[in-house]
Amino acid sequence: MKKLNLSLKIFLVLSIVLFQNYSLSQTTYTSSEAFRKKRIFVGVNSNLMTYLKKISSHCETSLKGNFVTIVEGTTKTLGCFEKKWEELNSTKSFTDESILGNDFPLFIEKPKTSTTSHKKDAFFLAKKDFNLPSFWKKNPEMDGRGVIVGVIDDGISPHAKGFQKTTTGLRKIIGHFSNSTGLQFALIPSDFNTETEELYESNVTRYWKGIIDEEKKLLSHHLFTDLNRNKLKDKIKVWVFEKNKEPFKICIDTNVNQKKEEDECFSPFNDTGDYGFWDKKKQVALLAEFNPENNTLKVNEGESRGDSHGEGVASVMAGHKIADQFDGVAPGSQIIDYDLGEPSHDKSESFYTFSTFLNALDLLGEKGAHVVNISYSLYFLSEKNQLFMQEALDKLIEKYNFVLCFSAGNNGPGLKSLNRRSLYTPNSLVVGAFAGKDLYERVHGVDGLPEQGLLPYYSSRGPGPSGGLGPSLISPLASLTYSTSDMGFRAFSGTSSASPAIGGLAAVLISSLKQLNLPVEVKSVVEALKLSATPLKNTPFLAQGYGLPKIEKAISIYK
Repeated sequence: MKKLNLSLKIFLVLSIVLFQNYSLSQTTYTSSEAFRKKRIFVGVNSNLMTYLKKISSHCETSLKGNFVTIVEGTTKTLGCFEKKWEELNSTKSFTDESILGNDFPLFIEKPKTSTTSHKKDAFFLAKKDFNLPSFWKKNPEMDGRGVIVGVIDDGISPHAKGFQKTTTGLRKIIGHFSNSTGLQFALIPSDFNTETEELYESNVTRYWKGIIDEEKKLLSHHLFTDLNRNKLKDKIKVWVFEKNKEPFKICIDTNVNQKKEEDECFSPFNDTGDYGFWDKKKQVALLAEFNPENNTLKVNEGESRGDSHGEGVASVMAGHKIADQFDGVAPGSQIIDYDLGEPSHDKSESFYTFSTFLNALDLLGEKGAHVVNISYSLYFLSEKNQLFMQEALDKLIEKYNFVLCFSAGNNGPGLKSLNRRSLYTPNSLVVGAFAGKDLYERVHGVDGLPEQGLLPYYSSRGPGPSGGLGPSLISPLASLTYSTSDMGFRAFSGTSSASPAIGGLAAVLISSLKQLNLPVEVKSVVEALKLSATPLKNTPFLAQGYGLPKIEKAISIYK
């Protein structure tokens, strides 16, 4: 059989100075005083928060977040905080919160795949291996409806076919969020009645205007941020209007003709699902949010050429009417998008660290996500750090009762290639890849596979750093998914595509349980999926976990 053409991209290898924590060995890196170092508390109750605020105020550090609380400061101010916290711990006892300590950078990998022509039946293969087509013949409404899935990735283009509506006609993408404040701009409240520009608006109660400066220095861009894709450093005019009982009207002069035009106006995305375009020809979406309390406009840069990892994950997990005809695994579900790829001028917002993912999970939990997928391979500097993350994940699962799905990674075939196994709680799902015979022959052009299929060589295997498990389950590669508008479709492989397929299956299971009037308990959902699986023959448990899950058996086991 032919080997898959897969390259692994390791990026964002960053180092910072870290403090020594109680159960962490001291680690030294290089950095500067300018980087805002952090400590993280998960599961903070009101009693502990009172003490944290007092210590933080005394030491001139800052607190962010609620359930996931992050303490930020310089080396000096955090040194003060550390000392006061140790003094507090010598006299007080806290038993219901997790104290994770310092923030750590992660190494992240994502597989690249090549574009290929699409085959009509390829889109159904991920569902076929879960027995979903036959299940839906008897239960057509158990397709993920009533369930919200969260996608933590590099962003989703809301205008792409597949992300418009659910199977019941509801809005598909119901929220877009990120960790970055890089594309946030201050606007000026103005008197619309004395405005000298020809703006042609009626019933305006409040009005703001300002400039989006493309020369704003952002870490992820070498020269400048060319938002409107015209290869010039523009100062783009912005107008925001408030009217009685209507959403804000945001107008952005994307063609830089110094005029407000109606096709450049839209409403805030999270409230309405509305959006515009930075570049209409290339279909680069423009999303925006406006905060009247601090007069700030936050825009989304949109997905760049070839930047389609997030679209692939979302298509597999929950897409509906992809290319006007194909569905993902849970087409009835709705999506919340958390974009890790938005640019920033702040290093602490650009590092992939403990807080990057904990903040994202905390927000998605607050917004009502039932299932969250992370198709990133998270590397930690030691097993102790992995265990810290596992504790935090457990507390988030307990708090929000959501299913967390992680890609196992593409570091196989060696044993222990799943080298971050200790960070994944047993209450989450870690997903390896499965190559079905039909999919590989028809989409990837690989023949000679056994009838049962097999594990791709690159799918990471256990055991973990100190023994223990490999993947929880395996999942079919999703084959072809939506890419960006200028690239059409792509073959999407790697465990990055396997994990959201299981996430979609979890959404279908939860949707089914709700319609059967059964209580949804996340630990039982995870166990039911595991125990419903059929293992591949002559394949070790450390490589495949329980195998390929089946929907009807999972429901029966859950009952």
